Amino acid sequence: MEDYIATMKPDTPDRSFYRAILSVHQNQFPKAIAQIAKARDHLYHELTPLVGESYGRSYNSMVRAQMLSELEEIIMYKQYADQPERRQTIRKTWMKRLQGCQPDVEVWQRILQVRALVLSPDDDPGMWIKFANLCRKSDRTFLAEKTINSLLSPERLEQFYHSGGSTGKAPPNVVYAHLKYSWSTGPRHEALDHMRRFAFNLQRDLQAGPDAGSQSAVSRQKLDELSRLLARCCLKQGEWQVAMKDVWSARNIKDILQCYALATHYDPRWYKAWHTYALANFEVVGFLESQVEKSSDYPSQSLVTHIVEAVGGFFRSIAIRNENTLQDTLRLLTLWFKYGGHDDVSNAMSSGFGDVEVDTWLEV
Repeated sequence: MEDYIATMKPDTPDRSFYRAILSVHQNQFPKAIAQIAKARDHLYHELTPLVGESYGRSYNSMVRAQMLSELEEIIMYKQYADQPERRQTIRKTWMKRLQGCQPDVEVWQRILQVRALVLSPDDDPGMWIKFANLCRKSDRTFLAEKTINSLLSPERLEQFYHSGGSTGKAPPNVVYAHLKYSWSTGPRHEALDHMRRFAFNLQRDLQAGPDAGSQSAVSRQKLDELSRLLARCCLKQGEWQVAMKDVWSARNIKDILQCYALATHYDPRWYKAWHTYALANFEVVGFLESQVEKSSDYPSQSLVTHIVEAVGGFFRSIAIRNENTLQDTLRLLTLWFKYGGHDDVSNAMSSGFGDVEVDTWLEV
């Protein structure tokens, strides 16, 4: 790296920046701080005119300024070797700051490469899992696979697939990230089957809880994390089944709604689970309405059951996140106006009104 730096122009932000990185790596902290200050001076002259032009053109320079600040924090992180609480605080700050960055693979990769001076993927897998998810959503499949493999060795991954979905020594959240990657790149039926087995084993571990033997005993925090992860696995099972069939007539309605209901059970405060469950019931109501028009023999109570579930789900989702809920509110009113004459629907509406803020109805 020293040879690479020597080829750079002397008075540029890049030269001082990479010298600072090299000094931090070599634990030459006073020299690193001096190089950071020099890089910041060079960056100031570069950033000032760009900010005047547009935010977009200045964003990369702003990211570089953030990376200089994080180099200073990395020096502090190294100096806090005997203070794990302060290190944990810095890692939380880094995670929150990363989530505030634009969802751009190049930006995240640059920031994570700087943090790699003190953090390996195993030290903070949460950041790298989010990066892998970003790569997958941005169609950077090779980088997504490489990132996941840095967290989950091929041997542990093979053990997972040959053990019927048992995570063993593999971190469950990393396995979940790999299953989502498998769904986006491989045979979807296989990914869904693996997700079902994985969810079954998570459910078994969760039910074992602290009452099991010493090997299965986990803290309450760990149980909460497992429960939230299981909720996401259940939601994905439902979403993947919906994605594999274009119309409700070809879908397993009962199984899909059961998956969504389990997601709300294992994470009762998760907005997406309640919203998805309510919306699925709402769509099923529309599908059943079309069937009723063709055949009057369809039991109306089945339709009412889905209406009541949709009403309850929409009220819960609105209560959890009472913002940008206009569409859900309109769906609620649609169900109320069409089926409010039924006692069960009327009771569901009456009980739901007390769960949401009065201001919710001002947008309508």
